[in-house]
Amino acid sequence: MRAVDIVGISVREPTGGRCLSCLCHDPYETLSESYGLIFDHSKSIGMKINYPIREIYIKRPGMIFRGNPKKCITEIQFPFED
Repeated sequence: MRAVDIVGISVREPTGGRCLSCLCHDPYETLSESYGLIFDHSKSIGMKINYPIREIYIKRPGMIFRGNPKKCITEIQFPFED
């Protein structure tokens, strides 16, 4: 991962590679359940998760017009060792 130095901002270029991906259609408060499922599954098949794990917020409640938090969509990407 290559870091770029900008005063007050941390910009990184993520490494490439394969990852497990989990698409969550739930409020942010329940993301830990998805993390647990992926960690349990990867452990059961002997897959080693690498870090950093990435969260991509596809749909979220708005800042001004509040959406329904139960309709949030978040993708969690878990890089792993081949």
